[in-house]
Amino acid sequence: GYYTQGNDDSVNPGPRLKYDMASAEASTMVYTGLKVLAAAKPGEPDAYIVGVPEHDLVWTADGVKESAKLTVVAAAVNNKNEVLRRATIDATAHRVGGTSNMNPDALARVEIKLPPGPGTYRVRFVVRGNGNGRIGTADIAIPGAAPPKNER
Repeated sequence: GYYTQGNDDSVNPGPRLKYDMASAEASTMVYTGLKVLAAAKPGEPDAYIVGVPEHDLVWTADGVKESAKLTVVAAAVNNKNEVLRRATIDATAHRVGGTSNMNPDALARVEIKLPPGPGTYRVRFVVRGNGNGRIGTADIAIPGAAPPKNER
């Protein structure tokens, strides 16, 4: 990892957020700032469930609930690691207040839709916890797709 000097505005990062997310979606590098789990949603070919352990997120009191804000990108990538299409959502996860130590395996889950389309080799998920600026990734290979040229 690396550390920057100066103020970190994780609430309103502006152009840096777009750059970081775009770099992560086209990369094959695994980002580990957040542990990201992803799976195809059963019965819906264009929908995915993306999960992040609750303990990786920054939670804010919201009445009797707590909330955490996330930015989630799903990118359809071809076998040359080019992004063919993408979907981005800003999501808010909720949980009952004061539950931070109840279940260390609890996940904040978000649903995102992205039709992979022709030429898609994998779907890349990039998640940013907006409370702390951490980024994590997960990939799902598309069955039957041609592997990248360097893997043949």
